[in-house]
Amino acid sequence: MKLTHDFELNGKKVTGRCTFRAINAFEESSGMSIADAWQKLMEQKLSFTIMARAVWAFVNGERISQGQKPESFDVIGAEMHQHGFQNYVSVAGEFFALTFPETKNGVTSEAEPEKKSND
Repeated sequence: MKLTHDFELNGKKVTGRCTFRAINAFEESSGMSIADAWQKLMEQKLSFTIMARAVWAFVNGERISQGQKPESFDVIGAEMHQHGFQNYVSVAGEFFALTFPETKNGVTSEAEPEKKSND
């Protein structure tokens, strides 16, 4: 399963990667579990700060895996703020979803595929 997602961060193409280190960084810095954050996102109650923590961890998951220096939270947050936090809701959601690779949109990958009708 692909654990990366390409997106634009204030006009620059970046890749986010869901790694254990990224998950840990998010949970430690936000004080919130991924599961709780995902639930808040679904309820449209996720704060911009927590959303920025998710994007920051996601971006640094890729940077670290590529041997690059991690970007600071302040830099990522400022770039998100310049472009509008609302433009990163789906990026945070992708990070949360990739944390649970066996699920996508709440459906387990082991679920039976829908059978097509021969109508």
